[in-house]
Amino acid sequence: MTDYACQGRARPDNVVHLKFCKNHQAMYTCFSRSSSLSGTLILGDFDAAKIQSGCSSALRQEFRELKLLDDMTCLHFAGQLPDTVSGYTCGSLLGSYVALKGQRYVPSAVHPLLNWSNLSDELQP
Repeated sequence: MTDYACQGRARPDNVVHLKFCKNHQAMYTCFSRSSSLSGTLILGDFDAAKIQSGCSSALRQEFRELKLLDDMTCLHFAGQLPDTVSGYTCGSLLGSYVALKGQRYVPSAVHPLLNWSNLSDELQP
């Protein structure tokens, strides 16, 4: 079963073919449909680097944005979000928050493996 075909289905016996999965997210989709380890069978070989080489920069950016949005939401409901943080789109809202907090600001709830404060690549708001 391919990653596309298995979306939304749990299977007691899950035969997966990972060779043509594009990334770790596709592999996760295949495995997540298994209801048990004993019922999972992997056909053929697969590229182990897809699950061992870390996440893509796009996924890291998505995690960063979600954590910042979560931080803003918590501050908003606590009545502590400054009025200067505003926007009509997700991008403009994030941009105003990053302008206030700084490019390297990391909320306290961020897992150490996702901490972006020491990354050398350019961070996007």
